[in-house]
Amino acid sequence: MSRSYGNIEDSNVPTPLTIDLGEAVRSARTVAGYSIEQVAVTCGLTEMEIAKVEAGHEGDRRLVTRIAKALGITATALFPSVAA
Repeated sequence: MSRSYGNIEDSNVPTPLTIDLGEAVRSARTVAGYSIEQVAVTCGLTEMEIAKVEAGHEGDRRLVTRIAKALGITATALFPSVAA
């Protein structure tokens, strides 16, 4: 039996870059001692939006920039370096 993933939207499939970004966001939040709820209140995003970023399902720079600002760091500190 083969599986077909034709019905999955590309935007919902985590890529290595968004997964690494998500891990970086989660790690920074944990080190700062904040819950997802606390970050959401501080940056004006929903808990679901932050959870999607941390899970690697969302990598929008605008969202990441708002989260980074709430954590007191720069957004560039969260984005994994991409090998050229």
